[in-house]
Amino acid sequence: MKNNILRGYLFEYEDTRRKFQRNNILRQPVQYMDTLYRKKKSLNSATADALMHVASDRSNLIDAIIADSITSIAEEAYKLYLRVEKLMHKHPQLTAYANLLVSEAKIRVESTTDMNTNTMGWVDLGKIWLFEIGGYDDDTIQFGPNDATTKDLKKQEGVVKARAEAMKQIATGNISNIVHHWKYGQKEFYSGMSGGNLATSFLGSYDTNVSITLNANGSYSLRYTVFNTSGWESATRLRKDNNGNGQHDGIIPDKKRRVGIKLGGNLRQIWTWTETVNTQ
Repeated sequence: MKNNILRGYLFEYEDTRRKFQRNNILRQPVQYMDTLYRKKKSLNSATADALMHVASDRSNLIDAIIADSITSIAEEAYKLYLRVEKLMHKHPQLTAYANLLVSEAKIRVESTTDMNTNTMGWVDLGKIWLFEIGGYDDDTIQFGPNDATTKDLKKQEGVVKARAEAMKQIATGNISNIVHHWKYGQKEFYSGMSGGNLATSFLGSYDTNVSITLNANGSYSLRYTVFNTSGWESATRLRKDNNGNGQHDGIIPDKKRRVGIKLGGNLRQIWTWTETVNTQ
């Protein structure tokens, strides 16, 4: 049934595309939408709305096809992972050999990675997680208010929304703590990739806590704490939501650092900073 509906949409889309090509309207997706927007001024309302509806359907259809392809590939990748995992258990020497190769790669990667928490970027964090570089207490990296990733994090949607919630509460006299969960889904995946947002790509879903304190001079102190755990489950969350928990399933389950093949063990990050706001 699903395939029949998809084929129907594809037939309708191709028919519409041929008509639009004759008028030189159909180009690249962004150019296409921009063209429709400009033409809308010179078209009657009904025609303009119809054009925008076609553009929206086309965009949604492309997203649906991409999403379906990604999840289908991910399901096959999960099956492959299970076979490899079974093989590793049966032949432990394979794990030892794999770790030998990982160790050699780790030396080269570490030499090109910024290990300074003040200056490291998201790519550096990604390499530290994947190759299990560095020794951190409780496998946790802590970042302060002036660190490069902290400055970038302050501009991210999840933090911005948490701040907006805090300011709204302050306006009503409520200074209870804020806990905001920002969920990383397909929409965020597309926007992050197209916009080159490395923070979004690395973090995935994360939590922002904001504690609010009323100061003696009438100002408010907002203390932000952002928690994130990087692991295989989060990094490979491309499968369908098979367990019905509202998020995509991962291809590879989480593991601790320095266990099994020494790649991608769980690495926790905590960012903290404080902001003072005046509402008077």
